[in-house]
Amino acid sequence: MKRNRFANIVIHFDSLCESLELAGLRAGSLKSADPSYFKVADRFFSFAEKYNFKFTIFIIGKDLEHSEIFQQVKNWHDRGHEIANHSYNHIHNLGKLSYEVIKKEVMDAHDIIFRCTGKEPEGFAAPAWNISRDLVDVLLKANYVYDASMFPTYFMQLFSLKSLLTSAKKKRFGPFSRSDKLLGLFGNQNSHYILPESLLKKQKHGLLEFPVPTTKFLRIPCYHSMYFIFGRRIFNRLIKSCLESMNSFYYVMHPLDLLDPQQDLENMPDLKINNIERALVPLSIKISLIDEALEIIAENSNFTTLGAMAQNDLKMF
Repeated sequence: MKRNRFANIVIHFDSLCESLELAGLRAGSLKSADPSYFKVADRFFSFAEKYNFKFTIFIIGKDLEHSEIFQQVKNWHDRGHEIANHSYNHIHNLGKLSYEVIKKEVMDAHDIIFRCTGKEPEGFAAPAWNISRDLVDVLLKANYVYDASMFPTYFMQLFSLKSLLTSAKKKRFGPFSRSDKLLGLFGNQNSHYILPESLLKKQKHGLLEFPVPTTKFLRIPCYHSMYFIFGRRIFNRLIKSCLESMNSFYYVMHPLDLLDPQQDLENMPDLKINNIERALVPLSIKISLIDEALEIIAENSNFTTLGAMAQNDLKMF
């Protein structure tokens, strides 16, 4: 039986090209023909049609410099999907950079998204969920309504360490590349207002923060990549637990979650992608996993976009 709660399905659009570059593999001229924006995206939208919802899609600004991608994203907006800001260059240690660099990353992406869709983005998600006080200040001054960059789980330190050991872009990673380490242990797990003065203290006004869903106890993160760590049975329980305990729930996926290693990589035979997590999982398994997750979410909540959910929360607070 559906409860009176809302859920949103989110794509952090870290394309295949971006994943290759972060792993230290040369993407070359792949960008304009990146299958993530075409064949892979079509698979995502088939789920939107099946379950009758609109995505919130966080776009990396530099990708829109390519005319084919620019047109694709415009089409997504025209079809009613929310296009939000995922920074311009997708720098994983964004929160640790200078105020001016953070501002440029946000606003360069903001401007090109506006040129593409004709609508100013109102939501932001930091690369690798790397939030900081400076980032919050930049977003507030740019009139953003919400942020989805808080990752209130100790798992982030484990992920940062893993990335430090496996990625060629080591300067972007590691436990010391973050300015939000305390949030993993003490960050609020439900939607709340934040101000630059303190990311740990709930405020009566400011930027509406949507933390990544985590379980009430143990703070286990609930986004799609965790399926490949915990397996179906355990992770399905995690989804249900978060839906039950959170005042606002959203579910994050990435293009790699629907990449077909047989079809989508056929023109890239020389790429060694074994170290790119979940890339080589067969498409049939990936489709079934997303179907399971969306079935659970659809049974327990009503779909909306993060932007619409933010407007609803603004009325509630």
